[in-house]
Amino acid sequence: MNLITSTFVAGILLLSILSLSMNVSQSSTKSTMDQITKTNLANTADIIRNDFPKIGYNANDPKITSAGAQSIAFKSDLDNDGTVDNISWTFTSNAISGTKNPNDFQLDRTVNGNTTVLNSGVTKFKMTYYDGNHNETTDPGNIRSIKVELICESPEQVDNEYVSAAWEKLYVPWNLQDH
Repeated sequence: MNLITSTFVAGILLLSILSLSMNVSQSSTKSTMDQITKTNLANTADIIRNDFPKIGYNANDPKITSAGAQSIAFKSDLDNDGTVDNISWTFTSNAISGTKNPNDFQLDRTVNGNTTVLNSGVTKFKMTYYDGNHNETTDPGNIRSIKVELICESPEQVDNEYVSAAWEKLYVPWNLQDH
């Protein structure tokens, strides 16, 4: 009888240890995917934070040459070297091939014809434009501020879902304001 009880207790103890081990492993995976996603989001947001406040810097009109919900093209002297650059941001429908996530697409940043593909798990890149009275506008000549929304997701699923991180910022570029 003692042998049966001991075997039963050992079995329960072994199952408990295995369950704990699986939970720790799953928690570690989710934490890793969360960190990857937040890092990707932060890296992409850093590039946006560099470009968007400089829209129109040292440039003649039109400072914004096109403005759509998922793309923008503008002029700016990005590196303050006296040369006006042509910059565009475009959220494409090109899926990222290196991930299992079917929702992440390519975000392109082009400066003077040289495109950098940001494969950072972007699932949403949306811009909303406002005029000087804070009314939405799509007319590039009337844009005074731009709200940028960015969502990134993990490249792999954890618990049958993708880990996501969101970022949003309203830009009021000095060079677009009526002085």
